[in-house]
Amino acid sequence: MSTDSFLHGLLAVFTAADHLAVWASIAGVAALTVLGVVLAVKRVWLGAAACFALAAAPYAIHAMLTARQTDGLERRAAYLAGLERTPLTADHPRVLEVQMARGGATEVLWRGWFDAVHVHGQALWPNDEPGARVIYRWKQTPACAAQAEATRAGRRAEGEAARADCVTEENVRWTGPLPDAVILMRDGETTLRTPGGNHWMGGALELRVRRGGRDALVDYWETPYVKRPVSPALGQRVLERRSEPPEERRPLDFLRDALPGAEGMPAPTE
Repeated sequence: MSTDSFLHGLLAVFTAADHLAVWASIAGVAALTVLGVVLAVKRVWLGAAACFALAAAPYAIHAMLTARQTDGLERRAAYLAGLERTPLTADHPRVLEVQMARGGATEVLWRGWFDAVHVHGQALWPNDEPGARVIYRWKQTPACAAQAEATRAGRRAEGEAARADCVTEENVRWTGPLPDAVILMRDGETTLRTPGGNHWMGGALELRVRRGGRDALVDYWETPYVKRPVSPALGQRVLERRSEPPEERRPLDFLRDALPGAEGMPAPTE
């Protein structure tokens, strides 16, 4: 049996079990309702009330859990909206500190947003020892300036050919004070993401600015992926398709939106 066949079979089993649970729930509710009506006709009020309460309980609990989930999302959004932010100004540090692949660092450099990109942390795994950094810089030569301008103007075919030759790469072990920098973080790297929260991969982005060893929040964005609790009438499969889908926002788009003068530039491609 192939892996695809096995996975499709497993999914079919889960779907059938989900449908069976829904029908069992509906049958149970129907039986309790009928019994409650019978008891009510016989004026056994306590028994009738118990039957109706048991029949309604799964739906009431589901509604309560869903409402609590929605309220939590609204309170979290209000908390994030109320955080003090420090917008970047034209004199922002010219170093970007990030965990990013070389392609993303190159994109930042040819756009002229920063003079250097410091890549560190798990982005360097398995060589992410304490203090390890790779520093990328754009060569300050007429040829590289022309290539960057060609790419910014949309003539990507001209810019891509020499882009790799215009970026220097330096591996260092940083031991002194951290440089003034704009810090771009995502997912588990962020400082504001709720531990254990239901967040889609790529669903949290944070931007901070460090000056003189102290950093301040520039902006934070997150999109929770809400998986609703199992419904006695709908099961889980339907709710998975109806759960609030995560929004998407690329890190370089998030960075561009916060940089003064960069708003009108074409969207990053990396």
